[in-house]
Amino acid sequence: TGTYYLNPLTDSANNCYKIAISGSPDFLILEYRKKSGIFEMNLPNSGLLIYRIHPNSTGEIQGNQYGQGLAGTNNGIFVYRKDGTMNSNGSINFATFSKNSGRTRFSSNSNPQSFLADNSIANVLIKNISVAEDSISFYVKFCDGDNIQYTNTSNLPTITNASNSVSTNGVVTVKSTDDIIFEARNSVVLDKNFFVNLGGTLKINMDGCFE
Repeated sequence: TGTYYLNPLTDSANNCYKIAISGSPDFLILEYRKKSGIFEMNLPNSGLLIYRIHPNSTGEIQGNQYGQGLAGTNNGIFVYRKDGTMNSNGSINFATFSKNSGRTRFSSNSNPQSFLADNSIANVLIKNISVAEDSISFYVKFCDGDNIQYTNTSNLPTITNASNSVSTNGVVTVKSTDDIIFEARNSVVLDKNFFVNLGGTLKINMDGCFE
């Protein structure tokens, strides 16, 4: 989670960003393609390109079912374009994301959605995509699920981000050495047996990953 910057693909450094997707073999590749220079000048426009890579692809992209469609498991590389779906590539002229184009986020309810090769939704939100200038910036946040509940545990991850709610049940403890963040869109509910040991901290943000 955080804000990142990319230089144009033609630069020799900091020109590509990889995002692993929890629970999936798929991953995302982000590039900043700038409409300038001998080869890149032919691009429709400048901005952030987001690719979905499916490493288990067979290379065959015929058919119209999940696993066989244009964006299914048989297609190793898929570029997210406006109006793209499991069975449509979308518009090649509207592939880039940037503030210039008005397309500044990529999520479960953007156009296109952040669907994976098996038609599930990636647990990632990319937003605040900037103006395409000498570099481009964007904010990445990971989503752990819709409703996250912890029961009788003191082994909490540093950050929990839910699209709906975070809750605890039974004896849940923040250890004295832990700094814990709960983020949710609608609610954070702590059981009466929730404790923060001296030295530990709990921060609650109503800033869930669904946007």
